Amino acid sequence: MSVQEFVSADRDELFARLTTALFEEIRNNSKEHIVLGICGGRSIVGVLQAMAARRDELEVSVWRKLQIFSVDERVVPLDHEDSNFRLVHENFLREAVESDLLTEDQLHPFEAEVSTADVKAAEYGRLLDSFGGCFDIVFLGVGEDGHVAALFPDAAWTSSDESRFLTMTESPKPPANRMSASRELITRSGVAVGLFLGEAKRDALRCYRDTEILESQCPVKMINAVEEVIIVRDID
Repeated sequence: MSVQEFVSADRDELFARLTTALFEEIRNNSKEHIVLGICGGRSIVGVLQAMAARRDELEVSVWRKLQIFSVDERVVPLDHEDSNFRLVHENFLREAVESDLLTEDQLHPFEAEVSTADVKAAEYGRLLDSFGGCFDIVFLGVGEDGHVAALFPDAAWTSSDESRFLTMTESPKPPANRMSASRELITRSGVAVGLFLGEAKRDALRCYRDTEILESQCPVKMINAVEEVIIVRDID
């Protein structure tokens, strides 16, 4: 495992440094498709906007290789206020499509009703398989309790052997019904970006670094199984 760590209280500087690293990864990836696993939350919006601001540093043909998947999603309509995709779409993806940076065909939101979530999650996994079956770059916003995606401390599904996406109906953090990339899928990623942003994530960062704390108690530790890790933090 190789680890890069970017630290700055200035988020513009932080995201600029991350963008430089990500563009290098993308340029060096010779695959036909490059799959980005996008997490929920405000942090990822800042990262994506920083990338878009430097769009000219990547050829259009390279941008068109990107395939956007959700790492986790709430089982709600895509226009619902709780939808992770809605937040990213309104703050980056819609403008990226309108400006011809991306096409609609490159966007792969997860949408399901509670009654169809299991079936849709299996279909989502097969769709990912058609683009190589893994995330080339996975973005993981880290929760205050150390959770990533919808993989929470001491939750039964966090250690599931599911190889793609799983669903849950009793998430400890509302809303209760969610879809998430599994641990196995996350750890198969080429690059994992762990976003420890905000003072509230200090305890999560401490737990991540504490070798005495188990992964089951601090799920973000699973990124240590990924070949290449980038830690991004604005706390010292």
